[in-house]
Amino acid sequence: MHRRTFLALGVPAVTAWRRPSILYHDSVPSIKAILFDAFSIFDPSHIALMAGRLFPGKGPELIREWRTRQFEYAWLRSMTHCYVDFQTITSDALDYATQLLKMDISPRQHQQLVDGFFELSVWPEVPLVLGELTKEGYRLGILSNFTPEMLRVNTNGNRITGYFENLISVDSVKRYKPERKSSLIATRGSHSHFPYSHG
Repeated sequence: MHRRTFLALGVPAVTAWRRPSILYHDSVPSIKAILFDAFSIFDPSHIALMAGRLFPGKGPELIREWRTRQFEYAWLRSMTHCYVDFQTITSDALDYATQLLKMDISPRQHQQLVDGFFELSVWPEVPLVLGELTKEGYRLGILSNFTPEMLRVNTNGNRITGYFENLISVDSVKRYKPERKSSLIATRGSHSHFPYSHG
């Protein structure tokens, strides 16, 4: 399902899920809290536009290789227990992508692209959906590979911080998603008694 369709359906779907007798047996527990991945909230498309402006005709290819390496580096570092934060991974992945594509990139251009992850907008429907979920009484949070600073800057910049009870970065446990021991994030990553469990 397309991400926007999922978010648009989120309110009625979760509302029904709160009332298990409607669709399910009464023994099914109701949902009380919802954790979002950062990319379901934040739109990274302006980074692709920036890449296109900086490198005409090569932007899409650069973004494709950069994003692929970004996630591969996160997984490899988790597997080998050699953690560095997501900003460092993003920078390293950009270095690799530009070298692979034999592109000349200046330090200033490199910094502009990496800084794009601190200047994200939200998807258009996000404020409405978050508002409706809050009205329904759900406790909301973000669980992300982003650094704490990325989460703080982007939620503050889009004026949505107040919707979230917790902004949880994997930096707190130094392991990237997906992670079999994700319950560690629940117990160590939260600074309140927000009841996260396994994911």
